[in-house]
Amino acid sequence: MSNAAVTPSMRAVAWNIHFTIGKDEDPGAFAGIYQVPGSDLVTFRNVCDELRLCFEYPCTISDEEDEETWSSIAFSLSQDNSPSSLDPSLSFVTEAEMDKPVPSLAPLRPKEQNVLTYHIYHHKNCTLPSGSPLKSHIEAKCVNHLPNPVRRRDHRYLPPNKAPSNPKLTVMPLRKTLKARSVSPGKRSASGSASPTKEDDDEFGNVVAPASMEIDIDQARKVINEFRSSCLNRATLCAVSGEGESWCPGPPVGPGVQACHIVPQYHYHVYPVASGTSDHDDPLEGSYRRLKDAWQSTWSPRNGILLMKHLHDFFDARLFSIHPRTFRIRVFVPYNALVRFNGQEAAVPTTIDRKALRHHYEMSCIENMSADRPILDVISSTTSRMTSGKATPLTAKTDLPATPTLCELGNGITGDPSKRRRPNDSNQSRPSDTLTQGDFLHEPAMEDEMVERGRKRRRLDEWLQHNSPDPVKFLSGVDQELGEFEQY
Repeated sequence: MSNAAVTPSMRAVAWNIHFTIGKDEDPGAFAGIYQVPGSDLVTFRNVCDELRLCFEYPCTISDEEDEETWSSIAFSLSQDNSPSSLDPSLSFVTEAEMDKPVPSLAPLRPKEQNVLTYHIYHHKNCTLPSGSPLKSHIEAKCVNHLPNPVRRRDHRYLPPNKAPSNPKLTVMPLRKTLKARSVSPGKRSASGSASPTKEDDDEFGNVVAPASMEIDIDQARKVINEFRSSCLNRATLCAVSGEGESWCPGPPVGPGVQACHIVPQYHYHVYPVASGTSDHDDPLEGSYRRLKDAWQSTWSPRNGILLMKHLHDFFDARLFSIHPRTFRIRVFVPYNALVRFNGQEAAVPTTIDRKALRHHYEMSCIENMSADRPILDVISSTTSRMTSGKATPLTAKTDLPATPTLCELGNGITGDPSKRRRPNDSNQSRPSDTLTQGDFLHEPAMEDEMVERGRKRRRLDEWLQHNSPDPVKFLSGVDQELGEFEQY
């Protein structure tokens, strides 16, 4: 945003639905969402998928159990501030009610949310009728407390408007030379942020590209201009507001309409490009090729939509997103400049890259649902040697992953939970707006870093064992040499 950054605290304040977990009497919310009062956009099943995307359980639970647990939870509404007019079936929500929208209340007063709190339990299938209270489920012994989850590391995630620090990924073209980029992009980047009619002389210097691409100033200018013109060939109005049509026949759009990257250009290395192999299985030049493919994909018009300038700011800040399948707009904060668009269908081109929309949607879910659980990097001798803060499917083989969680150290499982083996889902129908786990991004599987390190360690141990002298023979030889020395 132009004059005020949106902090994680501001996102958490926006929640009007809180989620708690664990045995504590007053556990506090570990996650939350904003549901526009009266909206049916977000269902309990959506919440399950987003919890799976954002959080994982400690190592005491296996990955199969972790996946099954998020699919076998129940939501118990706190009775502290729940209105009597609320549907009784929403007081304890199990699998049968997961496709119902999450209820929400109008704010108590300006800038103060009227919060509903749901406590999350593990729930086994039972024969109790729908709408049975928590007490009945406790007596039937079909509910259990869950441990407090931790924030899951997603290798695709980068904060908004923040470029990676790896010089292999982030260089900016200057006149006939390349200079490593060591700072985050400015208030506006070259990701289509200037209006299509503005001169790009003050922007091309912010274009980021792989170090292997020798892009110069002229190429950068050409790429920017082609991206804008291609977006304008596909739309002439803001995709969200429907505004911005020019009042005269000359220019295709009016002032303030901008060509916007869905996946930010300075996040090009996490673009969901299609590939059949892991980057770690490719030679180094193969990695460069895939980086180039990802870079070119971010500048494709399939990764672009037209937005009014202020909506472009909000989109980049992940204050709203567009569902990759239904194209309905979801607003994540109660901002009066955005709320009126919630639930509306965005006017996006038919050629839009749904994988790019899905990436933005999922990153927006992570940004807002887990706002109160930041990832704290632990500085160690390992992390100090990292060339980049994040491991991505497109980083070179020499890059190390970010600081692993305890679970990662224990079982070597990282990355998007959609790539893990899932238990069988029920075959019941889901509403069209439900972003099911099958809708989440399925990227090429990354070779497990921890397994690779283990293999290298075993190879090293075998080498040491093969090349080390026999200790008995070695000591007997030493005794013999000492005896000969004493004779002298």
